[in-house]
Amino acid sequence: HYASLFPIITPVLIIPLYTIPVLFNIPNTDLLHLVMSHIASALIAAFSVVFIYLACRYISGRKTALVSALVFAFATSTWSISSQQLYAHGMSELLLAVMIFLVIRNESDQSIMTIVFLAICSGLFVFNRPSDSLLLLPVIGYVLWYHREKIGYYFVSGLLSAMPFLLYNVMLFNNFFGGYSKIA
Repeated sequence: HYASLFPIITPVLIIPLYTIPVLFNIPNTDLLHLVMSHIASALIAAFSVVFIYLACRYISGRKTALVSALVFAFATSTWSISSQQLYAHGMSELLLAVMIFLVIRNESDQSIMTIVFLAICSGLFVFNRPSDSLLLLPVIGYVLWYHREKIGYYFVSGLLSAMPFLLYNVMLFNNFFGGYSKIA
């Protein structure tokens, strides 16, 4: 059987987009794959910018949030690289942007569901690009420091979102990081 040496979070999360050609009976060609990969990567980058904008709106005015989002979009590698191909760092940007938004949102509107969504993103983040896992330390610190009573929700939800990918890695590659450990 075939198994990807690269983490499979991005392919799994973009499956709904790839059902569109099937629903509309579009022939499966190399050109379709190329177009779909560009559309998927552009959407991932665009959603990253949207979540940066939304996070900035919680702490600043509309104009500052828009400028900040535009700087994130065009003065970093978000648009020039992440939006061009389906790289793992594009999904890392999106998951990190969502987590930043959730932490900031939780400060003004605290809820268990926000912690649960934060945990789901955290679990996916670990297996999307294991080398980026260090970026979760502030998130875990935030939950431990400010929301200790919700720590169980955080760890259980994070584990549930990560479990399919952990099982995939262990069952196919006999290690925690899967095929990524061979190329990292």
